[in-house]
Amino acid sequence: MTDQVQNPADNLVDLFAEFAVDKDKAQKGAPLKIGGSTFMVAKANSAEFLAGRIKLFTELNEKYTEEQRKSPEFNAAVEDGLVRLYAKHVLVGWDKIKYNGKVYDGYDEELAYQLLKHEDFAELILVFSSNRRNYGVMTEDVAKN
Repeated sequence: MTDQVQNPADNLVDLFAEFAVDKDKAQKGAPLKIGGSTFMVAKANSAEFLAGRIKLFTELNEKYTEEQRKSPEFNAAVEDGLVRLYAKHVLVGWDKIKYNGKVYDGYDEELAYQLLKHEDFAELILVFSSNRRNYGVMTEDVAKN
């Protein structure tokens, strides 16, 4: 029996393979299949989304006083603004969907907003959009598997 010398580098994680993001996929969306429909979901922390969030909170802070910011009305305005941001910058497309008995062909931002008002659907989209593996760069090692 021979002793095999193991290379210490064999146990190291390849940080590029683990964390590199395909910027095009992150912006234009990665496919998420639900039933017979495919949704395009952009990465949640895109530059456009983050800029929109800053703008939203700046506008709301100017509109509401410090005391009003403790109100349910303010919380509702924040939630509505965030749903609109997700509709514009995260749920960025689909092929064909059926909603409330009607078939929709192609993306519509207002419909995306309505869809994201359904908490369970919104949660599915937000979890997908936050998973870095959905936007990873295809490396040789990943392609081989």
